[in-house]
Amino acid sequence: MNTDTFMPTKLDKILDKDSSFTDDEVNILIKAYKKNLARVNTIMKHSDKQQLQLHKLNKELDLHKVSLEQKVKSESEKRVQNERILLEQSRLASMGEMMDAVAHQWAQPLSVISAQISNLQIDQQFNNIDETYIENFSSDISKQIEHMTNTLNEFRKFLRPTNDTKEFDIESLVNEVINLVNDEFKLKEISFDVKAKNNFTLVGNPNDFMHIIINVVNNAKDAFSDKKIKNKKITIEIDKNEEMLCIKMIDNAGGIKEEVIGDVFKPNFTTKHEQNGTGIGLYMSTQIANKYGGTLDVVNVDDGAMFTFKKRLV
Repeated sequence: MNTDTFMPTKLDKILDKDSSFTDDEVNILIKAYKKNLARVNTIMKHSDKQQLQLHKLNKELDLHKVSLEQKVKSESEKRVQNERILLEQSRLASMGEMMDAVAHQWAQPLSVISAQISNLQIDQQFNNIDETYIENFSSDISKQIEHMTNTLNEFRKFLRPTNDTKEFDIESLVNEVINLVNDEFKLKEISFDVKAKNNFTLVGNPNDFMHIIINVVNNAKDAFSDKKIKNKKITIEIDKNEEMLCIKMIDNAGGIKEEVIGDVFKPNFTTKHEQNGTGIGLYMSTQIANKYGGTLDVVNVDDGAMFTFKKRLV
């Protein structure tokens, strides 16, 4: 007899006061009870083991979670520290280039002042000095000193570390960069053409954003250095529409070799001689672009390269 099907039936009879049991029926009921009790005990034991195993796994998972969080925190701190180091290296590299630019900026006014002093001595010998002469001399010297002072102030402003954020317009920023480097670029016969089709503003640290423009134009300057190109020119186009803000920096220096153009934004990559390149300028430029919610990319165009900062608005 199947005790599994028998047990519920006999239990129903227990609840019926008028029912009577034989000894065989009682024995069968007891066996069925013991069997089901053993099954329940087995299930409970398995359940306890599973609960214990689950508890153990949860503890291990918690330990792994804590360990993973610590590793993520440690790696994040390392990444932030590395970015700070790279930014400082980029700033120092830019400082060296900007000091060269200041030296070129100062060379002309110093030369003019030196010539004026020599002329003063000669004119004194020939008694050509009068009140008008002194006024003109003073005016010329003052203009040269003002030019040097403005250059120095721009240089100091560029290098001064600050976390201040403000709204700044791109055309003015581009013109500030050109004022900083223009004398050196003129010496190398490189001209600028700024086309502000639709000027726009950004909010942030203008000194940081300047690095993008400076790094790109300095790379163009270096690309020109070994090539005999007539009418060397860097064109900077500023534009915006309802969907995007855009700055295009285009040179006619012959472009970037196709086999390396995909690597120019990688850290420590440079096509310059080791003493001339750090390999971090364009990498940091991309990081700054990302900080402003934009991107920096490069493609070869007709007779040069075009670097483009883009920020989507929609």
